[in-house]
Amino acid sequence: MLENVSGLELFVPGKEPPHQRTVDQWAESMKANLPRMIEKMRAKIPDLKAYLEKLANPASAAWRNMINPLFKSRSGSDADSIRDSQRANLSRAYEKFETSLSHMYETIDEDVGKRYKEAIDNKKDLFAEGMGDRTLRFTGDKIRGKGVAPLAALWLAGDITAVDLLRPADKVLYGGPVDIALSGLSPQLKGGLVPRLIQSGMAVVYSEMDATRIATENTLINKFLSALRDDAVYEEFIEPLTPLKSHCGYFVQDGQLYLRLQVVKL
Repeated sequence: MLENVSGLELFVPGKEPPHQRTVDQWAESMKANLPRMIEKMRAKIPDLKAYLEKLANPASAAWRNMINPLFKSRSGSDADSIRDSQRANLSRAYEKFETSLSHMYETIDEDVGKRYKEAIDNKKDLFAEGMGDRTLRFTGDKIRGKGVAPLAALWLAGDITAVDLLRPADKVLYGGPVDIALSGLSPQLKGGLVPRLIQSGMAVVYSEMDATRIATENTLINKFLSALRDDAVYEEFIEPLTPLKSHCGYFVQDGQLYLRLQVVKL
């Protein structure tokens, strides 16, 4: 007999800037990685020959295919001359490339890469804005707690800790966390569901919560879960939400975005 064994509604917050500590940690991490970045860059592009082989020539080869062989510019240049000119410009750009690197990573007042570090500090607001408008509303952070993606993954992997991690706006409809995965596949379920929910959630937000986009993304989510579920124990995951069918998907209520989970046992 089919039975609803678990139901959950998770609140998706609006644009929410990250905590200042998160932004500061990002900046410090970028600065701390500077010596390794310089070392790796110099190892990959140590001289003009390497620049041509690894950057200029591949870029030129890829760009050549974009020019119609029959094309002629207003000045009378044919496709071959345009390609040759573009390749020559790329080849001559090595000096500018080297000058730019040296300028950015120059040691000033005994501070290696001072300009680079200042540039990172100047990008903190841009980083915070981008993070708050995209992934953060689905991932959460260490300061304010987990978001819908990791919470849903924990819930459907049967991790009881998910109960204590729920936020005030989240709602348990019935039951509790339940491991829907085939034996031994819980880690794969968690590892795959989190990015799937983030990617789909962002697509929904960018579409301004368009109903067709929501249905499309929910179908992808449910296909993923159906493939990993123990089909001898749990009903298939489908879109749209249907009585006595398992489901995981986004929905909008009063202009607010939520994620709903429903698990049905066979």
